[in-house]
Amino acid sequence: MILLDDGTLTYSASDLTAAAECEFAVLRALDARLGRGPLAVTDADAMLARVSHLGDEHEQRVLRALVAEHGVWSPGRTGGVAQVPRASDPASRADLEAAHATTLDRLAARADVVHQAAFFDGRFVGRADFVVREPGPDGDVWGVRDAKLARNAQPTALLQVAAYADQLARAGVPVARDVVLVLGDGAVATHAVTDLVPVYRERRARLEALLDAHRAAVEPVSWGAPGVAACGRCSLCVAELEERRDPTLVAGVYERQRALLAAAGVTTVDELAAAADDLAVEGLSPAQVARVLRQARLHVDLERRNADPDHPTDVPWAVPHPERVAALLPPADPGDVFFDFEGDPLWYDAALAGEPDAWGLEYLFGSSRRPSTRVPSRGSARSGRTTAARSARPCAPSSTTSPSAAAASPACTSTTTRRTRRSRCCGSRAATGRGRPRSTGCCARASSSTCTPPCGPACRRGSARTR
Repeated sequence: MILLDDGTLTYSASDLTAAAECEFAVLRALDARLGRGPLAVTDADAMLARVSHLGDEHEQRVLRALVAEHGVWSPGRTGGVAQVPRASDPASRADLEAAHATTLDRLAARADVVHQAAFFDGRFVGRADFVVREPGPDGDVWGVRDAKLARNAQPTALLQVAAYADQLARAGVPVARDVVLVLGDGAVATHAVTDLVPVYRERRARLEALLDAHRAAVEPVSWGAPGVAACGRCSLCVAELEERRDPTLVAGVYERQRALLAAAGVTTVDELAAAADDLAVEGLSPAQVARVLRQARLHVDLERRNADPDHPTDVPWAVPHPERVAALLPPADPGDVFFDFEGDPLWYDAALAGEPDAWGLEYLFGSSRRPSTRVPSRGSARSGRTTAARSARPCAPSSTTSPSAAAASPACTSTTTRRTRRSRCCGSRAATGRGRPRSTGCCARASSSTCTPPCGPACRRGSARTR
């Protein structure tokens, strides 16, 4: 959002997607612009910075491919890739209108592609990665094409490209039937404009009404304000939840459970942890109530044990049904191997650009066997070495999982620390007892799952979880 030099409040496609995720955070940002409250400062996030950098690199790869195909546009020439310079002052109405006019000029000049096409209709401000000329049934049409690092089409990305398609239509430019997303793995996703634009217009109307009504108000937005949706996951929402000791801080308690607990008179984490074992909550089964009670008590216990609960060193745990966990595991064997896999999903191999295997690097971080193991192997240590494997190939086996060890203990089982793809673990003959079929399902069943990215405030804060 930007306040222009004439007092107009503008919004962008990013504001639309932000509002779709958390209207409370958007209004807090507006309050900061209006001087009603402090600007929310979030901690530096190295992962987000990395994702942003990779996103820019991905856009540049798509741009280089288009330039290689069409060449560079220049005044007086038909075809090629044309650039639209950024407005020198993003708060100047005149500069935004000039950038919008430049985009329309490049389209009228019949460039093949317009990179960073600028749009401004008086309220909406945006820049499309690419607008591409395509043949249509009645002459040339223009299609929106955006480069997105994700490997599938996200709703927020579709909202953005729909906004740009609508801007072209508003300007009287013939629009292609589909918008296109060039995904991070090189795949191309197409979606019909007629399916997306109505949703965009509805979301735009809501955001504009929300911003205008809040700007006309006097007070800053308050937590729980009627008609303002809050995600409960962003840093601003989590801060509000923590201040109120909201039950949704407990792992496994979501909005529905929160409402049912409130109806039963439980409105804080501490009240939930202190509740009696026979607490009755209409709408929740006794098993569900027992689970949230146990989790709340672990949550409070973690806070009690650790001076810094966000970085706990003493994490309480509980296994309420150990017999069920044991039933998932095959019989013990002296040759059983425990693998610990880690991964970097943002690792990129430029040599494989455009192929699905260009993304992702998985590590065999370590492995171990039972201390009583006496199976021959190439190494005497019980812990395996740390190795890395390309995502296209199975992980290299550690020194403790040699073919001789598997042959000496044909009933052994390989177990991983997360739901690793079978091609990563069970695809390795040495890691599965020379391809023993029985262990193929083990990596999918007998595993301890982790959540990446964090699935909620409780997970983000390092809350204890029942395993």
